[in-house]
Amino acid sequence: MVFLAAFALLATPERARAALRLSSSFAGAADSGGGVPPDVQGAAGPDHLLVMLNTTFIAQRKSDGAVVKSWTPESFWSSVSGGDLLFDPRVLFDPLGGRWIAAIATEGVVGAPAVLLALSDGSDPTGGWTYRTLPVGGGNYGEFPLVGFNARWIVVTSNLISGSTGYLAGSAVWTLDKQSGTTSRFTLGSPGSPIAPAATLDAGEPDEWLLQQRAADDGGRGRANLFRISADGGGAPALSAAEVVAAPVAWRDYPSPIESLPQSGSMRRIVSDQDEFSSVCVRNGMLWAVQTATVPASSAAPTHTAIQWWRIARDGGLDGFGRIEDASGSSWLAFPSIAVNARDQVVIGYSLFSAGAFASAGYSLRSGCGGDSALSAIHVLKDGEAPYERLDGGGHNRWGDLSETAADPDGLRLWTLQEYAASPAGNGSRWGTWWGEFVPSPDARSGACVAIPGAAGPVRPVHRDER
Repeated sequence: MVFLAAFALLATPERARAALRLSSSFAGAADSGGGVPPDVQGAAGPDHLLVMLNTTFIAQRKSDGAVVKSWTPESFWSSVSGGDLLFDPRVLFDPLGGRWIAAIATEGVVGAPAVLLALSDGSDPTGGWTYRTLPVGGGNYGEFPLVGFNARWIVVTSNLISGSTGYLAGSAVWTLDKQSGTTSRFTLGSPGSPIAPAATLDAGEPDEWLLQQRAADDGGRGRANLFRISADGGGAPALSAAEVVAAPVAWRDYPSPIESLPQSGSMRRIVSDQDEFSSVCVRNGMLWAVQTATVPASSAAPTHTAIQWWRIARDGGLDGFGRIEDASGSSWLAFPSIAVNARDQVVIGYSLFSAGAFASAGYSLRSGCGGDSALSAIHVLKDGEAPYERLDGGGHNRWGDLSETAADPDGLRLWTLQEYAASPAGNGSRWGTWWGEFVPSPDARSGACVAIPGAAGPVRPVHRDER
């Protein structure tokens, strides 16, 4: 593949017979000029790719990327939205249940604020869907919903924003039992970063795991909160705070000023994301997660942003940790997502920013066991095509806020959907989205790196409200 000149020195050559390789890449949903940020979300099912953005939803054939159906967010959610304003879409494919899971938040302008949940009737996203409403309540509205699942539950989380003050008031966690259809709700009153539920791909994993950024620099180490949902004595879900997981290094939670991401062809920089978790998965007994880190931690004027990956055991122990970065500060990386296949091969997708290049889509990968160091290599998925300047309502040059990397239901292929700066339409800047498909080589090892471990450690109960 062709690398941008600004990024070429960062990427190590692909081995002639790499165990995991970029097999194909093609366009996802395009910018219609309708708004920013797009909140890039995409997932892979047996036959389709499904893209859900703030501006448009499309279903594509996996074989060639052809669009087979498109919706507006308003038309897709019309049966439950009541015409309310919609934002922050999310989508996953659950291979354990054989169906798609989608969520979105409502502004609460027409009706009471809520998070909307949709479940496909089967594996074809162009067919029927079943919809639910998750009321926010408490004088709050919900934002930044995140979705996860395990064999038993679908889990949705949301920040709670006070309707009177506009400040973060806590978090809500909903569980939907796949068999009974019963919904439970947990409310965490203390404000904090979003709580990200995992896409749990181990069919035998009885618990669902959630991760929350806790501190960027606590005595020279960053820390994260690990939560667990498990069945209580009566079989109902119980949310527990399992462990505080410590990273070996510290960082800053976000750059200052927030418009820090450089680009070629424009003096206007792009807004970075913070260090919150939004992409978490469990595969072969290990929890994997990624975040953006602003470094160095000790500097009031940080030199760049990097991608951090975590691998956490079920007892809360940190099994692996690393950074993907250009230590020279020439390139800034942000908006990451991660997926792991059944062979413990890893793809991390993200956006790339440099004063010598247009905003581009990138990725890093781990081809096999013992290959953690390979995750430090930076590869370009899609070159940016033009300078980018799209201002939000606050006058900020917005990007993101997310990307998505997903495991294929076959257990082997991995997909990433990333944003890049597209060619302008008229005088207006445009973003674009781009898919990458990663396929193991036929001669790659067939098993996982580790056996799935047994029971996890002790937990501390958290109050649960039954709904």
